[in-house]
This record gives sequence, structure tokens and C-alpha cells, in this order.
Amino acid sequence: MGKSFTDSSIRNAAPLFRVCPTGLVFGLWDSTGPKGGLGAKFARVLVSEIVGFGAQAGVKTSSRIDPAGIVTRAAQILEAKDQNERWTVDASLARTDKSGQPVKLKSGKVTEVNHSNVPPTIDAVAGGVTIDHVEQTVVLSLAGLRRLAFGEEDVAVRTVLAALGLLAVLAADSRGLDLRSRCLLVPQEGGALKLELVERDGKPAPFELDLDGAIALYSDAVKALPDALQFKRGGERLGSGETLAELQPSEKLKHLIVESRKVAATGAEIEEL
Repeated sequence: MGKSFTDSSIRNAAPLFRVCPTGLVFGLWDSTGPKGGLGAKFARVLVSEIVGFGAQAGVKTSSRIDPAGIVTRAAQILEAKDQNERWTVDASLARTDKSGQPVKLKSGKVTEVNHSNVPPTIDAVAGGVTIDHVEQTVVLSLAGLRRLAFGEEDVAVRTVLAALGLLAVLAADSRGLDLRSRCLLVPQEGGALKLELVERDGKPAPFELDLDGAIALYSDAVKALPDALQFKRGGERLGSGETLAELQPSEKLKHLIVESRKVAATGAEIEEL
């Protein structure tokens, strides 16, 4: 399965198609494989852009009033000897350096342990924007799909990929666009998603396709694939929703994860992590 990624190219994308057809639609670069930067690279053929109009920059404000009324100069915060305690204000209970001096917890201020007030600030960079309206454009490049070769039945495989792209577009549209907190996009009346085929002379040809139709189109396209390009596991064709493979981490990867979590639990600085 790993060689399906390392050995594929636009001249023979069949190995990758059998294990990761989405990589041929959304793009893929095997930059961390054995070939490094020369690893298999496939440009995306499906692109979605959302552009806002009438943008006005905003500002972000932040502050905090300590409910306990603790002031910044109340004490110096030290690293506790007992890691379960994390911090202390008693020098006799603090971790010491090579010279025997107590070690401060980062800056040593009470703000390091979520106490004291935080003065109000205004951030003109992280304030986001307010916009009048947006326009979303989604493009599925059939020309991009034509660049891919599969050794046999090229048209049948490209049809599956095109159907997969259409299915992705309609499935995403059916779920709505909740981009982030306070950024929910709702289509204007009469402005919902519309599909059209752009002809070679640039003339658009509108067509209709709903989510159920896209699912049926994809299923039919998969069934029409030659046997050699079907999605299989152990030589048997996979049914809808069946898993191609179940990956397990190696022992060395498990070790890295466990040790990393141990270090993170100590509250080490990002640079130390």
C-alpha cells in the first residue's frame, strides 16, 4: 500500500487510485516519503474559493478582572519540587538551580497561574473583518483529470474522479458553511449553488444535479470500472462504507507519542517540546 503512493505519477496513477482516489481530486504530495521533495505530486482538480466584498477591518479586545482581587506584586511564583503541585510561593518548597536559588515559573508573575488582572488590550490584527456579502466559486477541472493516465480505461477512471468531485461539492453544500465562530454563510434568496459546464469555447451550459443524484452517479461510475481498478481488499471487491485497511502504529511511533505526552504534561516550554 505504501508503494501505491511512492510509485504513482500522472503517467500511471492507477496504484494511487486503488487506495486513495481522493488524493487525485483534492491533491497530494508525498513529500515525506523516501523520495522527499521528488515524491509523487498531484495537483488538485477541485478548488473552492469564498471571497468577501465590502470588507471592514475590526479590532479584538481582551482583558481580565481577577475575581479574587490578587494583584501582580502579591508574590513571586516558583516551580514546585512536587510536580503534582506545579507551583509554589514558598522558597523552601521550590525547585532550585545549580547555585541553590529557587527557580521561577516562567516569568514568575502571578499571571502564570491564571491570577491577577490582565490590562485591556486592543489588537488591530486579530480583529477579523465584517463583510457585506460573499461569493463562492467552485471549479472541477476536467482538463486536470485528462492529464492523469491509468494504463487502461482512462475515461472510466476519470469519470469516477469527476463524480467524486461533484459528490464532494454537493455533500459540503448540503451541510452548510459554518466557517468559524460568528461566520455562518447563508445563501441569498435565489442564490443557492448552481452548476454549469463551461464548454471549450467558454460558453456555459447549466445542468442540474442534487446530492442523491451525485451519489447515484458515483456508484454507477464505480460499478463500471474494469475489475483491475476496482477497490479491493484481499482480492474481494469492497462494498459501500467498507474499510480498505486498518493501520496500526509501529512500536517506535507509540514510544514517541507516549514520551511526548509525558514531556507535555510537565508544562515544558514550546521550544523544549
